[in-house]
Amino acid sequence: EDASRLACVPSLDPVGPLPSGAYTPRKAAPKDDSSLEQSSSPSCRISLAVDLEGYVEAANEIDPSHIVEQMQSLLDDGLSSFELIPPSPNKLTTSCSHLQAWAEEEVFGRFLKETPGTVLRRHAHLTIPMFLPGSPSPTEKENEFPIGMSPREIRATVKESLLRMGSSEAINCVQIIQQQQQQQIRLPKHNWSKSRTKSPEPPPYHLEVLDVLQDLEREGLIMSVSGKNLSPSLLRSAASCGFDKMISSNQLDLNLLDASNYQNLEYLLLASDLNIPIQASSPLLGGLLTEEMVNRKALYDRQKRAPRLTELSPNSRRQWEATISKWATTKNNALAWTKFNGNVLALLEELSRKYCVSVTSIALRWLLQLEQVDSAVVSTRFLGNAPEYNNQNGSDPRGRRLCRKQQYRNVFRFELEEDDIQRLWEISGGPPPDLESLRLLETYQDEDGFEFLSLEENSEGLFLPHRGEDEDRRSKGSVLWL
Repeated sequence: EDASRLACVPSLDPVGPLPSGAYTPRKAAPKDDSSLEQSSSPSCRISLAVDLEGYVEAANEIDPSHIVEQMQSLLDDGLSSFELIPPSPNKLTTSCSHLQAWAEEEVFGRFLKETPGTVLRRHAHLTIPMFLPGSPSPTEKENEFPIGMSPREIRATVKESLLRMGSSEAINCVQIIQQQQQQQIRLPKHNWSKSRTKSPEPPPYHLEVLDVLQDLEREGLIMSVSGKNLSPSLLRSAASCGFDKMISSNQLDLNLLDASNYQNLEYLLLASDLNIPIQASSPLLGGLLTEEMVNRKALYDRQKRAPRLTELSPNSRRQWEATISKWATTKNNALAWTKFNGNVLALLEELSRKYCVSVTSIALRWLLQLEQVDSAVVSTRFLGNAPEYNNQNGSDPRGRRLCRKQQYRNVFRFELEEDDIQRLWEISGGPPPDLESLRLLETYQDEDGFEFLSLEENSEGLFLPHRGEDEDRRSKGSVLWL
């Protein structure tokens, strides 16, 4: 079996190891000393993330032992990648670093202590987050590092994480997070000439952060580095200094209803050229693209009403307000539900019956079959008793997300046909042009490096470049910076 190819094993057992195509080996930065070189555990294409923001909302219900038990159960069945989702620092009164320190010690630390070392070294892949600094505060001098971001402090942070986790080994992966500042531009179907996001300037000191992380990797304290929300301008800056080779992947919000990050042609070409795969986050829209939502749909249909926002989990409610309302182009809850029910859930149910898998599996498989997407991260709170949360089709009266272990495994049992991929693409406005066609745009670059993006569809369905004649189009945002 080709390990680089996404697995499709119809006879996959319901329990036990996953095929090699369910994992993606992470690239490592070049080592100056080959004796220091380490091979990080392969990362599963479906990663489970411990949602720390959810713990703030349910602080009295946290039981680390339940989390560890479920992580071990998932590990036994091949779902071996876990990461921490830090709460947004500007949304909490609780210290973000304090909550992360608790999770590193009480969750990852217990997991490492209570799981056999041979299993951990061969299979488990753990990721911890690290925020990149934003703009300097008014009290900081221009030549000063932000608090916690000097090389000495970064080293101390990584070593403290190792101590809290009680690990004598290296950290599998450190994920650097660029706080989102860009404003997304949503456009009509097939208007790829303007379908992009405004790329923010790289945060200060990002090269210094990458440099010290690369040194820590060479010293054997960490095995790999990944990114989250890293902008094209940051990636170009990193590539100019050779740091792109150490970034194993970049995590971006990507799902059926909001594929704007994938439709950002500037980023898509850059990621392809730098060989930095995309890791899709929020792939299930907080549970709205799952079997549980389909089960609720039957109730709403009988009662001839739309779901009330108070009936949804906090994360589902946030995704409804942030994504579905924009996608449906209406703030009217009933109209948005009618469109979501008829256009999205109905199609997912149809494909679910066709491939004999769950709606959850369909939504995840569609993402993993996209070019440049090599994995997806599904957030979970791992709350409650393990038996209840391993019920893949069960409902939770308090709206908490379930541990859909079997549905995740089933992603590797089938392959979506091309026609079905295109039908799913229509939900978010249609697929972007072929990457090879986009690379022809280099022929049309002007002396400033700008590229006019007028794409015309030919008789074979490919979008080919055509240079615009109006030079004023630059000022209207219809150009792509390469």
